[in-house]
Amino acid sequence: MADHLVKLVHARDLARWKRFPAYEEHTGKTLAQQRSEVKARDDLGRKLWRLIQAKRIVDGADTPSVYRTTIAGTPWPISLPGRRSVRISPPDYPETTFEADIGRVEGGRLVLPLFIRECEVSVRYLAANRVAVADQVASAQAQLSQGTGS
Repeated sequence: MADHLVKLVHARDLARWKRFPAYEEHTGKTLAQQRSEVKARDDLGRKLWRLIQAKRIVDGADTPSVYRTTIAGTPWPISLPGRRSVRISPPDYPETTFEADIGRVEGGRLVLPLFIRECEVSVRYLAANRVAVADQVASAQAQLSQGTGS
């Protein structure tokens, strides 16, 4: 009964008002309507959560993500010409890209600038989720094509 005495006002609507209208003049939802909409949305989300999760996996399939991080020791304090690179472990997946804190990765080696202060450099291995977690992406695509939420 008391639910009918409450109507929701959005902040953007409130900012436009020059005066606060009477209850009867306001055309917004009642609190009961808002609660029923939220409950219906939550119920639908509980039924379809597997499909929603599968959609997120498929949408992020081409996004590269870090699958391994390696700490490479550097020829500190000076990386002399000819000793400016350090071997790093090979990647697990084809089409792997690298992000290094300092320097760049070329041909399986971390190439460093001539003068560095760091004793260790972090190298991150990145691959698209379609490659790194191919089985999860494939099962998510199959689930979406079947359209089953269970």
